[in-house]
Amino acid sequence: MNGIESVYNHMKQLMSKIQSQKLDEQAQSYGLSTDQLMDRAGFKAASWLLKKIPKSKTFNIFCGPGHNGGDGWVTAFYLKKAKRTVEIFSCDSSNKLFILKKKKAQSLKIPIKNFSEWKLKKGVILIDALFGVGLSRPIKGDFKKLILKINQSHSSVVALDVPSGLCTDTGQVLGSAIQAHYTLTFALFKPGFYFNEGPRHCGKIFVFPIGFPQKLLNPICNSVALVEKKDVKVFLPSYKDMANKTHRGWALIVAGRPGMWGCGLLACRSAYTVGSGFVTWASKTYPYEKSTEVPEALLSCLDDKQLLDKKTAIGAGPGLGFSKMIENFILKLKKLKLPVLLDADALSLLAKQKSTRLNQNFLLTPHSGELSRLINIPSKTIDKDRLFYARQGAKKYNCWLLLKGFYPVLSDGEKSWIIPFGNSALGKAGSGDVLTGIITGLMAQGLSIFQAGTLGVVLQGETARQWIDKGKDINSFSASEIIKGLPFVMKELRSTD
Repeated sequence: MNGIESVYNHMKQLMSKIQSQKLDEQAQSYGLSTDQLMDRAGFKAASWLLKKIPKSKTFNIFCGPGHNGGDGWVTAFYLKKAKRTVEIFSCDSSNKLFILKKKKAQSLKIPIKNFSEWKLKKGVILIDALFGVGLSRPIKGDFKKLILKINQSHSSVVALDVPSGLCTDTGQVLGSAIQAHYTLTFALFKPGFYFNEGPRHCGKIFVFPIGFPQKLLNPICNSVALVEKKDVKVFLPSYKDMANKTHRGWALIVAGRPGMWGCGLLACRSAYTVGSGFVTWASKTYPYEKSTEVPEALLSCLDDKQLLDKKTAIGAGPGLGFSKMIENFILKLKKLKLPVLLDADALSLLAKQKSTRLNQNFLLTPHSGELSRLINIPSKTIDKDRLFYARQGAKKYNCWLLLKGFYPVLSDGEKSWIIPFGNSALGKAGSGDVLTGIITGLMAQGLSIFQAGTLGVVLQGETARQWIDKGKDINSFSASEIIKGLPFVMKELRSTD
């Protein structure tokens, strides 16, 4: 981990529910009271609204009984002081802070009404401050009815910190959730913004610092980061003019079998496309049937005693099938010191083995169904909390794990990275085989598992994005198109600022 610590620290850190609560608890020792934090959050939200929303608009602010409601009250105060038209819709609460905020609103002559009194009017901006990161149970009753009414209003909706009803950590909807057009979050982004229903409910996200010092943030919010293009651009391999194939690494792709040769074909093409100098394609039997479709590949068989010689990275599993020979080969890989990626059938073989201990040279790339077999947890449960189970899988096998899907998560068992790239166009057979080839090809060139894993996902995801940007239908994308799009994505990424 030490080799990537500096890169990690420059990425956008994310804040979980527990971490948010720890920050609030420890803030007082740094002279930050709850009231001060609310004031800063409300000020930042109001400042954004004053810049973005025309003066002719009226603000309806929905304030819940907790701290998120407090953010809403303060936002109203600043909007009122800026001579904007504001109405607050709230519930009753015995919370002392709530009572103080209500009294201040009354002193500023801001209309305060019950939720039941709200009626939609034209030209109104709706501000959601009902529930924040502390929500732990499904929303029911009158709150659920109000959220449904807001969502059906067709008005612009701005959520403070997190859309009410959205689980901060998982992106699951807790009973009912606000569908915001904008989310103004405080301190740091939240993991739930990128999973399950999160992207659909958050809209465009803006983050505002509210005064937590870095010496407080760093030791608490240090386990999850967000991967952006600028983070991985520097990982793209580059070579001097005199470089030749021996400088670009040697990838071994162990994939395919009769009837499934396409898996290996896609992986080999991908490894070459991202720059690997040599690619050897091996399986239980020689893949002669498809060799003419990737003439650059060297061909071999698993019983070749020199198969592992000179290789700089290995990707094994896609379409490989099951046999004692294959199982013995996978076991043999544990003794190597070079980076090894296991996918598809290799993961199924690993799941059947009694010994689960690998090492940090290994990267597992399961989707939720494959991870289910590896850790004996139902795939539906895994999808409800992708961040947690990716970390659990990496811990169990003592290696790196990339959980594929929406959105991919890379974890080493301690730290995790959310890689928010890709769309449903990638949900086709062969996409995983291509990713195996991309990451193996990058590792073969000397990139670490962290570098190759994050860059590989971004490159693949960007090919799907470009496909849509070019006006092509999302359902017409295929694995072969990923490979065709890679050169353009790599060129674009290399030339971006």
